[in-house]
Amino acid sequence: MTAETYEIVKGELLALNAQHSQKYMLIKLRSFLVQFFVVLFTAAASWAVTWFVYRNSITPSIDSNGIAQFSLQDRIATSSLFATFGSSVIAVFTLFTSSALTRFQENSSILAKELSQNELDDTAWRRWPFIPRVNKQRIRGENHYYGINNAEVHFRANAFFKAFPLPTTEADFKETSALINFLRLKLFRKEYLSQLIALDLIVEYPAWDCVTDIYRSILRYRLCYFCVWIGVCFVLQSIVFTFSYPWFYSIWSQIIGN
Repeated sequence: MTAETYEIVKGELLALNAQHSQKYMLIKLRSFLVQFFVVLFTAAASWAVTWFVYRNSITPSIDSNGIAQFSLQDRIATSSLFATFGSSVIAVFTLFTSSALTRFQENSSILAKELSQNELDDTAWRRWPFIPRVNKQRIRGENHYYGINNAEVHFRANAFFKAFPLPTTEADFKETSALINFLRLKLFRKEYLSQLIALDLIVEYPAWDCVTDIYRSILRYRLCYFCVWIGVCFVLQSIVFTFSYPWFYSIWSQIIGN
C-alpha cells in the first residue's frame, strides 16, 4: 500500500552540459569561502580568548635591559588549562555529534523502509558520498560536468503541496539548507495536519515529523561539529601560546607604544 499524501522521489546522477561550468565554479567557490570564514572566525575568536587570559594571568618580569621576560613554567601551566578545556569540549561534543548522526541514520531508514509503505521499494535511493554535488572531468581535451539531484519527499493533500530535499548521507549536510527546510516544516505543519484530518488520513502524519527530525538532527550535528572545531582551536592555541606568547606580547607592546 502506497501512502496517499506523500511520496519519496528518487535522486539521480545527471550529465550536465558545458553551460554548467559557471555553476561548478560557484559551488566550489561558495564551499571554499564558507569553510575559510568559519575556520578564520573560530581561530580568531579562540586566539582572542587565549590572549585575554594570558594578558590577565601572566605578569612579566622586567630584566636589566627593560625587556619583558615570561616564565616558561607559567606559560605551560596556563596553556595546560586551555589544552584541558579544548580536549574536554572535543570529547563531549564528539559524543553529541555521533548521537545526532545515529539519529539521522535511523530516521532516514524509517522513512525509506517503513513510512514510505512502498512494496516494491523502488524509491529507495542513497547518495554515494564519494560523488560531489557538481563535478568536472576532463576527457580528451574537453570538460565534462555531472551533478546530483537529491531525493525529495513530496507532501500532497488537496491543494497543499510542499517538496523538501531528502539528505541521505553525511555528505549532504553541508550542501543542504537544513535551517531553511526545518523552519518550513515547522511553519507548514499545522496546514498539512489540518488537511490530513479533513481527509481522515492522520495515520500518515508521522512522515512529516520524521522529516522534521531528520533536519533537526542535521542542525544538531552541524552545531556540535562546529563546537568540536572550537575545542581543536583551543588545543592548538595552547601550543602556539606556550612558545609564541613573548613574541605576541612584544608586538602588542610596540603597537600600543606607537
